[in-house]
Amino acid sequence: NLRPDSVAWNHGSLRSFKPGFESQPGRHTLLRNMNESIKLKENYALVQLKIESLLEDESDWVSAMATVVSELHNNFSYFDWTGFYRVTSPNLLKIGPYQGSHGCLTIPFSKGICGAAARKKKTQLVPNVHEREDHIACSSSTLSEIVVPVMDSNQNVLAVLDIDSDTENVFSSSDRDFLEKLCKYLGKKYS
Repeated sequence: NLRPDSVAWNHGSLRSFKPGFESQPGRHTLLRNMNESIKLKENYALVQLKIESLLEDESDWVSAMATVVSELHNNFSYFDWTGFYRVTSPNLLKIGPYQGSHGCLTIPFSKGICGAAARKKKTQLVPNVHEREDHIACSSSTLSEIVVPVMDSNQNVLAVLDIDSDTENVFSSSDRDFLEKLCKYLGKKYS
């Protein structure tokens, strides 16, 4: 639905139909950010297709988590620690498949950002982990984090997908939207 004042693709590059847009301050930053956002969404779509294809005939939950972690960790350079924490008993998370440096082995639902995601059954997007009192410092280099719960059809938490970055404020709404969609798919398939 292109309108005369919208931004559109033109032979592989962004251009504006709004008169005078090219002389507006900050236009290069705006175009670069829009281009990066479009590329990120395209990359997420490809990763989602690849994960679904790889897991099509896979029934083992641990194998599925390992595959997802590998795909995410190797396709997004700002994912410095990528892994699952599994619910192993009431109100307790234990480390599952992950990539990156060592993670915390056990996290109660009452502690940390992972615990909050499991307890509240809601994504936790944290731009600066040092501003969250409940942050557990499994790695001193982590600056931002996103944790998404994986829930079964009865809305019970199976696991949380935890992604840490050594860059502050790196996760966007595009990251959140994709990871929530992915975790919903996993919860439906493996519950």
